[in-house]
Amino acid sequence: EGALALKMLSIARLPEGTTLSGVLGDAYPAVRDKAAALGIDLKPLDGFQPWFVAITASVTQLMRLGFNPNEGVERHFLGRARADHKEICGFETAEEQLRLLSGMSLGEQTQLLTQSIDELADVATQMNEMLNAWQHGDERGLLKTAFRQMERNPELYRAMILDRNQRFTQGIERLLSQRQDYLVIIGAGHLVGRDSVLKMLRRVGHRTHQL
Repeated sequence: EGALALKMLSIARLPEGTTLSGVLGDAYPAVRDKAAALGIDLKPLDGFQPWFVAITASVTQLMRLGFNPNEGVERHFLGRARADHKEICGFETAEEQLRLLSGMSLGEQTQLLTQSIDELADVATQMNEMLNAWQHGDERGLLKTAFRQMERNPELYRAMILDRNQRFTQGIERLLSQRQDYLVIIGAGHLVGRDSVLKMLRRVGHRTHQL
């Protein structure tokens, strides 16, 4: 994980001589002040791309609310699989995910950051809504909360949802062609919406059922 953190910092850095404040231009003062009001200092992040700053700010706020990124569902089952000496494979690597974000235009990244900072002021309400929808299997509720930013960021939607859902669907089809049982774990945001993995699987003839 230490190596991944270093890789992330390397991928997330802006080109030499470029700064976050320079990329955001006239939008920077408002973003800086809103972040400061949340207790987030953007100065140490001035050499990083907007997507990285958006994620860092979001994770900081969520951890303050008591959310622990090391206690997610995937971490739980990953630990169990390792303890049982089961094979673990993935449809993408962490580095590939990072490069998807880094590959977005700076304009789209700037929009992502400004929206993220605006929404962090009410992040507790948003997370409670999302958790309630997830716990009750409420597809409409998840769609409303998980896609709040995606609806306004077509490039972000394509990079983080559409393209990845297509890759996940192809990966699941490969597993279905084998005579073994597999447990597939993907984020809830990939299971709802017009381009969800479930709908893509149905389009090619597979049946899906929500438990």
